[in-house]
Amino acid sequence: MFIYHFQDQLDNIESKVPFLGNKGVNLIKMKAMGIPVPDCFVIDSRLCGIYLKDSSSISIEILDSIKSAIKKIELSSGLKFGSPEKPLLFSVRSGSQISMPGMMDTVLNLGMNDKIADGLAKYTNNKRFALDTYRRFLQMYGNVIKNIPHYIFDNILHNIKHKAGVVLDSSLDIESLMLVISKFKNAIYNNTGNKIPEDVYEQLTEAIKAVFKSWNNARAIKYREIKNIPDNIYTAITIQMMVYGNINNNSATGVLFSRNPATGEKSIFGEYLLNAQGEDVVAGTRDTIPITSSSNDRKNTLEYVMPNVFSQLKQITNKLEAYYKDMQDIEFTIQDGKLYILQTRSGKRSINAAIKIAVDMVMEGLINKTKALTSIEPKDLDSILHPVLDQKVKKNVLCTGLAASPGAACGKIALSSKNISNPNENYILVRKETSPEDIEGMNIACGILTTRGGVTSHAAVVTRGMGKPCVCGASSIIINQSEKYLSIGELKIKEGDTITIDGSTGEIMLDAIKMVQPQLSENFFILLQWAKENSQLKVYANADSAHDISVALKMGADGIGLCRTEHMFFASDRIPYLRQAIIAKEESLQKLANAKILSIQKEDFCKMFKAANGKPLNIRLLDPPLHEFMPKDQEGIDNLAVLCNESVQKINIKIDALQESNPMLGNRGCRLGILNPSIYITQINAIFEAAIIVYKEGISINPGIMIPLISTEHEVLTILAYINEAHANIKNKYGIDIKHRIGVMIELPRAALKASKIAPLVDFFSFGTNDLTQTVYGFSRDDTAETVKKYLEFNIMDFNPFIKLDEDGVGALITMAAENGWLTNHNLEVGICGEHGGNSETIEFLIKNRMHYTSCSPYRIPIMIISTAVKILKKNW
Repeated sequence: MFIYHFQDQLDNIESKVPFLGNKGVNLIKMKAMGIPVPDCFVIDSRLCGIYLKDSSSISIEILDSIKSAIKKIELSSGLKFGSPEKPLLFSVRSGSQISMPGMMDTVLNLGMNDKIADGLAKYTNNKRFALDTYRRFLQMYGNVIKNIPHYIFDNILHNIKHKAGVVLDSSLDIESLMLVISKFKNAIYNNTGNKIPEDVYEQLTEAIKAVFKSWNNARAIKYREIKNIPDNIYTAITIQMMVYGNINNNSATGVLFSRNPATGEKSIFGEYLLNAQGEDVVAGTRDTIPITSSSNDRKNTLEYVMPNVFSQLKQITNKLEAYYKDMQDIEFTIQDGKLYILQTRSGKRSINAAIKIAVDMVMEGLINKTKALTSIEPKDLDSILHPVLDQKVKKNVLCTGLAASPGAACGKIALSSKNISNPNENYILVRKETSPEDIEGMNIACGILTTRGGVTSHAAVVTRGMGKPCVCGASSIIINQSEKYLSIGELKIKEGDTITIDGSTGEIMLDAIKMVQPQLSENFFILLQWAKENSQLKVYANADSAHDISVALKMGADGIGLCRTEHMFFASDRIPYLRQAIIAKEESLQKLANAKILSIQKEDFCKMFKAANGKPLNIRLLDPPLHEFMPKDQEGIDNLAVLCNESVQKINIKIDALQESNPMLGNRGCRLGILNPSIYITQINAIFEAAIIVYKEGISINPGIMIPLISTEHEVLTILAYINEAHANIKNKYGIDIKHRIGVMIELPRAALKASKIAPLVDFFSFGTNDLTQTVYGFSRDDTAETVKKYLEFNIMDFNPFIKLDEDGVGALITMAAENGWLTNHNLEVGICGEHGGNSETIEFLIKNRMHYTSCSPYRIPIMIISTAVKILKKNW
């Protein structure tokens, strides 16, 4: 059976979601709860799959079932589909098991023709309403079913409103509406060569086919790609009896959220319009009115205008949130004072709101911690861990719109999604109102600005779901598409100029504004602690300074998995000494350089041990491609010549000698320490000297010394001799045994293959997945971007292995090395660092392979902690 009616007895309704979609199942649930819902029936999503595979027709059996379902609605409503006397009209809406707001098509007011329009006018005693409903149907029929560009209808409507001297569609009189209808009919005929069908069942069949086809429109495909939604789940169709918010001024339509979707505050938040239909609200073509307001300007709110309806709406909202145990997004229509609920679903929300709602609902006893954690989309946390506008900087605020999705962004103005050409640049997409066709541009842009629409418009809902800042309804901005500029009063701003938007305040500013790190809420840290309670994987940080360590620990890091000591030498007052240690021929000058390095590093490590405060701190010995440290400019070369007591000519010769055909695979890592031992010995001594100082101050320490780029156990033994000697000297000198751990970076395939020989010598393996990917593939990250890009285009590769871990190749080596390492060292700790360590897609691989930790940049820490907890709680592998 592919057709389900409200009156059907559906056992185990949750199991029907894949077939009826969330929209259909929620309508059936609400009806059972006694909530006023217009009668409807649902077409199974499986029929969509069948139709798309053979789109020639819909079977006679299915059409007969649809007619039978309509008969039931006719009996319960007293109306008749296709009859001019008591006209019954329908909405035809898509609805998959996963919400895809605005991505697929909808047809409203279906079942109209000239006779039915006349009959509707007589039945309601309201000719203007009947004509307005007819023109709405013609516009949707032409655009959705016949694929006539919507601007054709928009231009007709705009010209007639201009001629009539009105701004709003609802202000058009009967004569103007009759002209609109006539011109809409002509537009349909001129663009298709056919008139609109008089037969209402033919209209319905066409509408069902069009909605099925919209599953594969460009915007829906792109949205599924962005949200990782499978292509084969298809969409159900809900066919629902129309109720009319445009029948008179005692009618309205609106959208509300049970909590504020931007902040998470527990209060009804939404907008409505009098004498309108739902499309007017979400399309952003009219200025909406708040449902409720705490300000002095309350006279136009629904709470004030229709207090009894508002009270009923509030009760229903509370009932639905308590039932679904989640913030609800509710569409409603008021027909001549009577309230109807058209849809409820889990509401899209900003990540700040999601965190607050999750924590508040636990505190309210609505949900448990598991539900709270699994309600968060970890990747969305990225948007609150990035900079916000520096409030100390003077802002040139051009105008203010509605704060629709929090956060700030600056970028070049793009007046069309097609003009966002370079994904490596920042763009602000500026539109009158966005439509589902803009989805690709919205995905690339760093922020969205619209001149129309409210906080429940398409732009606001979609950007909140994407975690991007959005400002809507900036009505003082005029867009000139033909000449490619914006105007605000007398000011003109060209496409390509830079602006800044603040989705938390609604402000639009000229040029780029300085940004600062965000202040994270108390709720954020509560949620983070709940996640840590459910995590089986330690999350360490990559941090190269005491400041970075402090930030990482604040973000919830369990320790520092990678401290890259070469990063400590790039400062202009430090790098000369490293250059001197590498280049100087005289032993006295080398000793002088190493003494200075010892002093610098000892101070660094003291600060870092104090910041780590007993957490693991894995310090990687120097791993520089030497050419990166050599001066490129003449002044730098002259200064190095003085430091090394050499001529400029000889310094140039030595610098040239350090050049390598492939420095990423040359004299770096442990090879540098073996061929030039004094540098590693100096670093190792600095670590132990700093550890002694901090230990004596009563501060806990947990140092790990990590040897980079090994390929054989003999390299490990060589460096281990340096470490053991330094440790023994410190112990003899101070009488204190500094407990420390030894680790190696597994970055070369040979090291992975020799893991069983290396493991007994060390305490931990850290897989450097960046270099391991390079050496497994024979790709250089720096030189093969175009190759990888082309390989992806040619489908030779499915993904970029420098972004997503190659589990079949690189991952197989990691798994083998870990297993072989544990055979010879049962206590071996194993983890990864590098770009993959901060990619939540890696978590499942790590947990399955019994890894102990991952290490990533400080601002990826919360994402990885919460991702780990969510993966474990969902256990979806």
